[in-house]
Amino acid sequence: MRLWQYRFFLLSGLLLVASVVPAAYGAIPGNLRTYATRHSIGIEWDVSDDANHNAECSVEYRQSGNQAASWKRGLPLFRVDYRSYNMLAGSLLYLTPGQNYEIRLQLSDVDGGNTTQLLSVSTLSLPVELKQGKTLYVVPGSGGGSGTKADPYRGIATAQAFVAPGDEVLLGAGMYTGETEFDVSGEPG
Repeated sequence: MRLWQYRFFLLSGLLLVASVVPAAYGAIPGNLRTYATRHSIGIEWDVSDDANHNAECSVEYRQSGNQAASWKRGLPLFRVDYRSYNMLAGSLLYLTPGQNYEIRLQLSDVDGGNTTQLLSVSTLSLPVELKQGKTLYVVPGSGGGSGTKADPYRGIATAQAFVAPGDEVLLGAGMYTGETEFDVSGEPG
């Protein structure tokens, strides 16, 4: 076999392999994670392939429950490609606490892998003041008292027998001896 024939067969074989094994350029969506705070929602969307890193993801959102409301545009997700991370990530900011949001993600890649994902994510609620219970007063000692400011319970163990969810226990100054653990259960909320 002559050198030019060898080169021809080698080049033909490489072209055949290149046409059978496509490059992994189209983005394949993977796991989708969200994280919420009181005023923001974070989004992480894993992608695989997309060897040329040209996949993009637009973000739109609106408060749930109002289908007539127009979608607001969020910042597009940012490409994160560092060590074992291969994802698109971003955040929605300045949201209302305790509100459920619909989020529409549109992943697009000119090489293939276009998809739309709809999410429902709630921001965290602001803390609420506990329902007002009784105020119980306690001083060091052992047994007795009515829990009032004028006649405090003597000892934490005595107060525990009368405490209920929502009650406030005020400990007076002094040395409390022994170990006492509050083991009265609360109520939901």
